[in-house]
Parts: sequence; structure tokens; C-alpha cells
Amino acid sequence: MQVTRVGIPVHNTYTPTVNKPSQIYNAPVTHDIFIKSGNPSFEAYIKTPMEFKQLSQKHVIHCPYCRKPMIYGGLVAEMQRNGLFSGPIIDFVNAITPYKKVLKKGNKQVFSTIARYAQKEPQAELSTVIQSMYSTSIKKLQRQQSKIFGELFEVSKDLPDNLTGSFRAFMRIQHKRLYGIPHQEKFNLKTFTYKISKLAKSISDKKTRESVRILIKPLMEPEFKDLTSAIPKEILAGITDKPLKDKTAEGALRYIIGSIQKYGTQLGRKDIVDLCSNSIKMLNGEAVIVPFSNKEFTHDLARHQLKTLKGSPIYVKMIKIANKLPSSVSDKNSFVVKNRKANSETIGYKLLEPSITTIEHIKPSSEKGVDTLENMALACKADNNERQSLRQYLYLRKWPKRNPQIYFNDIIYWTNKEAIFHPDTVEQMANSFWEQGKIKIDTSKLRGLSEK
Repeated sequence: MQVTRVGIPVHNTYTPTVNKPSQIYNAPVTHDIFIKSGNPSFEAYIKTPMEFKQLSQKHVIHCPYCRKPMIYGGLVAEMQRNGLFSGPIIDFVNAITPYKKVLKKGNKQVFSTIARYAQKEPQAELSTVIQSMYSTSIKKLQRQQSKIFGELFEVSKDLPDNLTGSFRAFMRIQHKRLYGIPHQEKFNLKTFTYKISKLAKSISDKKTRESVRILIKPLMEPEFKDLTSAIPKEILAGITDKPLKDKTAEGALRYIIGSIQKYGTQLGRKDIVDLCSNSIKMLNGEAVIVPFSNKEFTHDLARHQLKTLKGSPIYVKMIKIANKLPSSVSDKNSFVVKNRKANSETIGYKLLEPSITTIEHIKPSSEKGVDTLENMALACKADNNERQSLRQYLYLRKWPKRNPQIYFNDIIYWTNKEAIFHPDTVEQMANSFWEQGKIKIDTSKLRGLSEK
């Protein structure tokens, strides 16, 4: 990988637009960041979301929510393509150390352990380190999760009688997932499609990734909602050029899962292989061991178990407790357990993925937010995913009120210095934060604003 080493401030050293440096930033700290040669110079105004994201390729931009600096996704993809994640951990540690400050809490803890391991076994692989941490991590994580399960059971005593039975049955399954106990589960097409789509994104080989994506695409057709229905010829033709004995949705589904499993085997992706294997067992009515998932648990709890109580005090209380479950972004043990079966390539990608720069809609698309720069901001992937379609002012309650201003300090500084945006565009972005986030942004240092 051809890169240039450049000193870039983690906390920008220019004068903040509102308060004194000591009020907004810690003492300025610089670290070296690898930046791909030939960065865009932004000689013209940024006009597209892709150009907007590329701003973090050249400059440190702080997330408006968590305040951490973000990393350009193209650089992460290049590291993956060049084999950095699957090589010796000493090379991985040396390359990622300049980015340590962008890592989320749990990811940073994992990286620190990897760095210590590299001192003893520099030629080991990332997957070896994660596997060595698993036995300790799973015990610690289960203790944390069990405690939260206990809190939920205590609160569930106040559930209406008609919901008590289904909630307890739901929690019994979650308990079995938590402790790796074999049990029967019904196959869920939507869950499988979501999980395999996420895993497919971490496949570095472009041809294989595209092949898996093509196999997944038909599963979104309405015909697959009923697994006993017949699949039209045109859909079957898009799946395979050979005739299938079973032309029902289930028959096509089994073929798709089997084909993806073969790709997983070829790639050495145990996570993909295990997901496909479990899915076939579910279709066959066999017992499976399904890993516990925070996101899936909270989603099912809110959308199914407590759906009829939405907005009620007990609903709010139980969801608040469920949100305390440690995630792979916030907790080292959770990351290790989640990625125990992943290969080194995937582990390296997952460590950096939460910090990747994404486009955030200030007013969510689900609320008819428009796809214009005035309604866009840069945000780290972890916070963007966590917020989802939640209204911005509600999500901002989680973070210090000064964080959006720090983000705009970055945008204003580079707009003044390099004319990356028309000043009116920045002003409109700031207005969007006021309208949607109830946060007043000071733009007084923005030069060249049009006369109002």
C-alpha cells in the first residue's frame, strides 16, 4: 500500500469558534495518520455524499455524536485488500497504532490486548489472539448478561397476564442462546437475509462478494415469504442455470444457502459456514446452537414481545434495561465472543468498521428527510447505526451538548481554509441541527456568508 505519513491533530489546534480551547478540547495532541497518496484537493465545492465522506480522508473530522475522529472507509478497504488484516499481527499493530484514538471503547481494549500479544508472538494471526481470549471473555460476558436478564425478569412481574407466558418463553430461548444450549428454533428468512448480508460485506474478494450478493438478492422477493409457494421461472433463472428438483421457495432457499455455505468453506469463513449450517438445521427441524445477539434480542423484545405496550412506562423501563447489554463496540468481551469464529480478515475489519465515516441524514429519510447536503452530516458508522431513524434531538440526549459544535468547528475551519462548501450550505447544515436536534450551532467564524 502506497501511503504518506502525515502529522494530523486529533484535536484540531485552530481556535474554536465559541469557547476557549480548554473549554472544548483537551490539550492538543497529534498523531501520525496514514493517508493515501493523491488525496482530493477539494478545489471545487463538495457536491456529492461520496465527496463529503472523502473529507475524512484528508482531514480529521470529529463525529457530532461521540466526538471521536473518524476514519475514511476507502482506506480500511485498501488495508483489507492488501492483506494487512490477515498477515502477522505485528504488521497489523504497527499500521493501526496511529489510528488507536479513533477506535471505540471495546475495540480499543481489544487492540491493546492484540498489541501486548504481538510483543510475545509477532507472527501470530488476529484470529489466534481472539481465540486465546475467548474462554475468559465468555465467562465475564455471561455474568454481565445474566445480571441484566435478572433485572428484566424482575420488571416483567408487572407485565399484563396475557403477555407473561410469551415473554417467559422468549426469555427461555434467549437463555439457551446465551449459554450455548442446543434447542429448536423456527427458521426466519428475514433474520437470515440480514445476517448473511452483513457477513457478505466483510468478504474482501470482490468476485466472491458479488456472487454471494447475487444469491441473496432473490430472497427479498415476495415469493419467498411463503416457503411452500412455487417460484417463477424468471427468479429461478437468476439463482442458477441448472434445473432444481424442488421449485418451491424452500427448495430454492436450500440451494441458495448451500451455495453460500460452499463459498464460506472456500474462504475459510467459519462464521458464514455456521450460519448456513444452522439455517439448514432449522429448516429440517433439528436442534441448533444459536449465538446470542444483543441487537436481535432488543429488536424482538421491542417489536414483538412488548409491541402492544409501546410508549408505556413498563415498555420504556424494559427497553432501557435491555440497552444496557454490552455490545461489541463498547465491551472487549462482547467483541471477542462475537468474533470468535471469524477469520483474521474479518476481525481486522470489524475493529475499524465502527469508526468509519458515514453519511448521516440529520432529518431521517423515514421522516421524509431529503437527500441534499443541507440535510447531511458525517458521523461514525457505530453512532449512525445506533441512531437508525430515531429523531436527532432524542439521540443527542445521550451525548455532551458541545459535541455537535466541535464537529462544526471542523467543517467551518476547512470551509474557510479550502472553500470545501459554499458558506450558505454550512449555515443551512447548522440550521438543520437546530431544527432537528435542538442544538444551536455558532457559525460566527464562518467567512463569506451571504447577506441575510
